[in-house]
Amino acid sequence: MLNKLSKIDQLTVGDHYYLGNDDEVWYFAEYSSGKGYVHSPANQLITNLKHGVEFRTEPPSGRWYYKNAAIDKVGRALASVIGVNFRNSATFVPIPPSVVRTDDSYDGRMSDVLQAFKRYGGGTPDVRELIYQAYSTRKSHESDERVTQAELLAAYRIDEAICAPPPHAVALIDDMLTTGTHFLAARQKILERFPGIRVLGIFVCRRKLANPFEGLEAFTE
Repeated sequence: MLNKLSKIDQLTVGDHYYLGNDDEVWYFAEYSSGKGYVHSPANQLITNLKHGVEFRTEPPSGRWYYKNAAIDKVGRALASVIGVNFRNSATFVPIPPSVVRTDDSYDGRMSDVLQAFKRYGGGTPDVRELIYQAYSTRKSHESDERVTQAELLAAYRIDEAICAPPPHAVALIDDMLTTGTHFLAARQKILERFPGIRVLGIFVCRRKLANPFEGLEAFTE
């Protein structure tokens, strides 16, 4: 499941409302929307990654164990599929979560994934949290109203303290690609600060929309 990256193309871009054919976005696996964690290994992996920080107990809870195992698994996969030249020339940036770092519910899982990637990549990748949120925004999966690109752009900030040296290319890393809103907002923020560089997205999973005809008997004219 995590042995190669696939690119969003004309056949898959329609599942991600705000993406266009020219956006460079890659993913490992497909998460089946509306299905539970038992549906597929990809659904289970995303479920484990998203276990909340409330499970960070002492002794560690089972869910926290599986979360850390998923983080390690994705970091190792990134190190195995990303070529040496790109790994040593790009800057890898986690797309920030919806809450600020000082919030008790802050979950820096993608930053943790990139630290695992750095370990398995021989310690050479340039990993930086270039983007952070100045204030919390609503979590799209917990609200009937999804956060907009404009709202994210207003909340996102560039961490000027770690902008040097300037990146030549940026890979934005996140767990789930849904509409593409977070990726596009993060990319715009990067390009405002570093015009003209290559910015791409790498996701653990892309959301695969349910087939409306699934389960229906075949029909003929």
